[in-house]
Amino acid sequence: MSMNIFAALHLSSAMLMLGISYLYLRFPPKEINSVYGYRTSRSMRSIDAWKLANSFSARMMFILACALVPVQGILYVAVDEETSLLAYCVILCLGLIALIPLTEKHLKKNGF
Repeated sequence: MSMNIFAALHLSSAMLMLGISYLYLRFPPKEINSVYGYRTSRSMRSIDAWKLANSFSARMMFILACALVPVQGILYVAVDEETSLLAYCVILCLGLIALIPLTEKHLKKNGF
C-alpha cells in the first residue's frame, strides 16, 4: 500500500511539531531577543522572567506535541484526510494559543 504525498505530509506534521518543541526545550534562548523564544512584555521584563517563561512554554509545547502525535494518527484513520488535517490544525492552533495565558499565569504566580 503506497501512501500519497498528502498523507505523508499530514502525518509527518505532528512529528515535526514534536521535533521543533524538543529543540526548543533542549536549546532555549539564553538572552532576551526579538527573534527566538517566548516574547511578551511580561517575559521580557527581566532575564529571570525570560528564562522561566521560555522553560515553561517549551515544556508545555512538548507535552502538547506528544499528545498530538496519537491524536493525529487516530484522526487520520477515523475520518477522511481533509477533515483530519483540518481538525489537527484547529487542535494545534487552540493548544498553541492556550500556551500564552498558561505561561503568563505561571509568570504572574512566580512574581513576574
